[in-house]
Amino acid sequence: MAAPPPPPPLPTIQVPSTSSTNPKPRIITISPTPPQENAVLLSLLTYNGQPFMDHWECFLSTGTPSLSHPSRGVSLSPSGNVRTGFWLEVARGRDIASQNPPDRIVPLQWIPSEMFGSEWDEGIKNGTGELKGDLDKKPQLFGKFEEMLGCVELPKKSLRDHTASENVGKTRITQRNCQTWIVESAEELMRQGVLDDKVVEYFKAMRQ
Repeated sequence: MAAPPPPPPLPTIQVPSTSSTNPKPRIITISPTPPQENAVLLSLLTYNGQPFMDHWECFLSTGTPSLSHPSRGVSLSPSGNVRTGFWLEVARGRDIASQNPPDRIVPLQWIPSEMFGSEWDEGIKNGTGELKGDLDKKPQLFGKFEEMLGCVELPKKSLRDHTASENVGKTRITQRNCQTWIVESAEELMRQGVLDDKVVEYFKAMRQ
């Protein structure tokens, strides 16, 4: 009697790569047109950080940006380093084709226009794309969406000072950076009912 055929192989699951040299699969599909008039698109801008982590920025635009047809908008991200600390930088009216173009643009979700307001729109029209914000001065934020981001704690200094060398090995320090801040911001926006949980899952899958 012939042996029964072997069972079919288990389905494979594609796990997003954390390597900057490999293409990262898009696991979120959105409509190329806004679901409502004047909706704002949230996208993730990534910059190759090899040999370190990639740099992430949030980008808000009224059109769908791409590397071939970018649109002007507002970028927000922590800037700084683990030695001195971080601050929130905002660039309004930024043209990502000519002002520090990213390596990758990932559209994530359309945000209702009521989360922004007229001042936000004027900022895009009249902004120059210049970065605003430093350790001592918080940039001006417009609309509920930006204000929610501004409430998320920024990464702090997480490298030990040489004068604290006697404590080395006694205290574990968890380093936070632009990626952890964006993940935490997305979690807060999800709790507030603004972001879909799929966006949070995407950030967590791509975090390095």
